[in-house]
Amino acid sequence: MAVPLEPTKADTPEATGMGVTSLAVTGGTFYNYLSNPDGSVALYNEGESLDSCMGHSDQDGQYHYHANLLCDDAGAGTGANDADECVLLGYMRDGVPMYGYCKDSSGTQFTSCYSLLSTSTAETITTAGGDFESADNISDYEYDQEAFDAGTCN
Repeated sequence: MAVPLEPTKADTPEATGMGVTSLAVTGGTFYNYLSNPDGSVALYNEGESLDSCMGHSDQDGQYHYHANLLCDDAGAGTGANDADECVLLGYMRDGVPMYGYCKDSSGTQFTSCYSLLSTSTAETITTAGGDFESADNISDYEYDQEAFDAGTCN
């Protein structure tokens, strides 16, 4: 996988495919949020197999992460679970840097622009990194473009 040194913003967003979506500073890789192309969410369907760094190996033995590194000993990624540190985790396929938890200039921690639809339900998923709420399919979530444009989420 080649990563551009000087990323530029595309005219339109592009969904990531299955497999490697970014390279981690730990030497590992990141996959996207899906378990398979039908929209199944990885956390919901694979959560029990994720270690404390939110990673595991696929059927071919490729170790990868699905989320922020939550473990206390993540090498160059250590501290990614502390928004005050705002640790660089790696680079996305398009060259854009990827960070762990971070805060904005006013001290507010960034949050996701995705939220659960009022018609959907989530379940508590237990991982080695903690308990999280997740629905089973990406169709259970909506993206808030206005909140992104306003800078209140990422």
